Amino acid sequence: MPVGLRPAEDKFVRPTQTMTARKSASRAVTQSAVVAESLSILDDVKRQAIRLGQNHGRVASLIRTYRTLHGKGGGRRRVADADILRAAVVLLHASLEDFLRTLSRVRLPAASEDVLNSIPIAGSGSSRAEKFALGKLCAFRGKTVDDVIKQSVDEFLERSNYNTTIEIAGLLRNLGLKVETLNGRFAEIDEMMRRRHMIVHRADRSESKGRGKQIANSLSAVTVERWLDATREFAHATSLSIATGDVEAIVQRAAKQTPSNSVHN
Repeated sequence: MPVGLRPAEDKFVRPTQTMTARKSASRAVTQSAVVAESLSILDDVKRQAIRLGQNHGRVASLIRTYRTLHGKGGGRRRVADADILRAAVVLLHASLEDFLRTLSRVRLPAASEDVLNSIPIAGSGSSRAEKFALGKLCAFRGKTVDDVIKQSVDEFLERSNYNTTIEIAGLLRNLGLKVETLNGRFAEIDEMMRRRHMIVHRADRSESKGRGKQIANSLSAVTVERWLDATREFAHATSLSIATGDVEAIVQRAAKQTPSNSVHN
């Protein structure tokens, strides 16, 4: 064999080894990216859980204050004392809306075209999406499309409210979630929302007439605790669904990008 030449069977050893090394490195990079992105999602969920937990803690504190005031004895409660529970209901509803807006700020900017079409462009001052002339975009010179979408979503959410579970269900669909897996306690949440409406807009006044009737509808700590538990369970299930779905999507996307183990000569 002439000096300097290698056996024919060794001709592809180095290229094959190089390709294998490159693919291994690519897989390692992909796996690291998956871990990093997944941890980022879990961090978001953790921050949302802490925020919601703080708000729910305030509701629970009001309930405890009411119980401390009355002890464990039975008997009729004064309307003024039960106002502590009414305040708890209003705060509970506010905490639910805050949770939904927090989720939406993160997820709505990445929603589909159909979903974004229902959101008015930033600066319009409207609660409904409307057609606009090209000149309207002058206010956004120097900004990216993503910047404009995020600003529009933020302004839309500042004006948004959720007063029925039908509205909540619509939002969940827009966020790409399956409502049927999250609506197990919608009846109780809807009940809480209706009572909050009565408290805020009608001072929870009772229309019942007669001797001994109080001026406001009765409300118990047990009822408010049940509504608090329902809201907690819904929020937990929603956060878990989002985290699980996002991580699965990341893994599937990474699997498509990972090089095959096969080597082609």
